Amino acid sequence: MALFRRRRPEPRRAVEPEQPRLTGSQLLVQQLRHAGGSPASEAVAVPLETFFEGNDDAGSIAPNLGDHPGPARIFEVLRVLRARADVLDVVVLVGMEADEYEPDEWPFAEAVHVITSAPAESFSAVADLLDADPVEVGGWPDDALSHPPVPPGHHVCTISWD
Repeated sequence: MALFRRRRPEPRRAVEPEQPRLTGSQLLVQQLRHAGGSPASEAVAVPLETFFEGNDDAGSIAPNLGDHPGPARIFEVLRVLRARADVLDVVVLVGMEADEYEPDEWPFAEAVHVITSAPAESFSAVADLLDADPVEVGGWPDDALSHPPVPPGHHVCTISWD
């Protein structure tokens, strides 16, 4: 009689290869593709956090500014803007110019759109702070593939850098 029971060997589990972690820009590209974005398609509206978190590519937004404040500063200003009581949301309209991006390279933001009940003039200080063009009022651009709805009593104001 055995004093110890012999344990049955546990079945070997296949070791799954570790998946490489996607960078912020790669996650953004993945979301753009999921929404139908491609170099041949229109732009896609994404939340501020999706575009800006982890983004230090100054060429991704307002690239023509001589004294670029950096994506982090633009993000900070836009978050403060989004917190206003008369602003429903602030989104970034992003286009894909390429099929693939380097891990530290981000797709280009064509513009920032503010869904608001306020007049465009009330955002002139923000535009000045970001060295942007004058704020324009209108709907979504024709090349916007995906964007949030605009409820009654609200409109879209566009902040851009040309």
